Amino acid sequence: MRNLDSVREILYRWGVWSRSRTGVEWYSQSAGMNNVLPVEPDYRPTLCDDDGLIIDQIIASMSQNGLPLMESEVLLHFHYGLSFREIARRKRTNDVRVRILINQAVFYVSGSLVWSGTKLACDNELCEVHQ
Repeated sequence: MRNLDSVREILYRWGVWSRSRTGVEWYSQSAGMNNVLPVEPDYRPTLCDDDGLIIDQIIASMSQNGLPLMESEVLLHFHYGLSFREIARRKRTNDVRVRILINQAVFYVSGSLVWSGTKLACDNELCEVHQ
């Protein structure tokens, strides 16, 4: 069973994985993503390709399920590495609203993983870190 900290860590690792230019480029076509500069490669821990694709599909399903604002916040924070305040400034809102949307996205990803019964390859590694 994953706790929310491990799901957040999975999302940070997904952000590193998605920045590695693995050919999954739908982010630049998402609403509000056309004016964000590309990010330099990151050498922090990342997900394996199978796990990255699973999380990528969950993130993409946000807009298909009527949550495009949540999807854009996730992309700006985890993929592009912007802080809550920077996102709030760009979207002309407050950072509390951004924090709420990011937390809802963490719950959405956690629920999607539980609902699908998906076991990620990085789960064992994350369990060791968070004990």
